[in-house]
Amino acid sequence: MGSTSKDDRKVVLLIGTSQPSPLGASLALAFLESGYGIIATCRAPLERIRFFFEEKGCDVLELELGNEDSMQAAALTVEEMIRGKLNVLVNNASRRLEPRN
Repeated sequence: MGSTSKDDRKVVLLIGTSQPSPLGASLALAFLESGYGIIATCRAPLERIRFFFEEKGCDVLELELGNEDSMQAAALTVEEMIRGKLNVLVNNASRRLEPRN
């Protein structure tokens, strides 16, 4: 897999990077500059998003909150990648809720 599974760097799991938002990108860059390995998750890893994060040395995983299969698959993949070592968890994800009538 990517860079986070190959070394002993501290690891950040950054949830919610579907849009190349200033917050997700800024957090990833700041952690990378501090020497962390990054696992970035997003709803649907569009090519431009995947390219941005992978070009910087991040691992990118698909994660759809609210979809049990997606959450299980992502959890298993992350567990394999980090081997019990997660230093920082950042939840930048949101889920749209429908208004009640």
